[in-house]
Amino acid sequence: AWSVLGFRPYVANEWFVDVNEGDFVRNRFYGGVTRPIAGPLSIDVYYLWQTSKGKTTWEDIDAAGVKVKLAFD
Repeated sequence: AWSVLGFRPYVANEWFVDVNEGDFVRNRFYGGVTRPIAGPLSIDVYYLWQTSKGKTTWEDIDAAGVKVKLAFD
């Protein structure tokens, strides 16, 4: 059903380590869907969750967004 409508879903996760301290300091997860509009133009709707190690606790950032992409070959 996704391909019939032209949607391309994606998910990704990134881990960040402070190599000097040898400690895990951040995690970033994001996912969304991209849909071509016309030719090199597409639209992307996404959600991002990031958690970072603060001085005393972990701090979260939640973000949602829409971006329009124009690709040049």
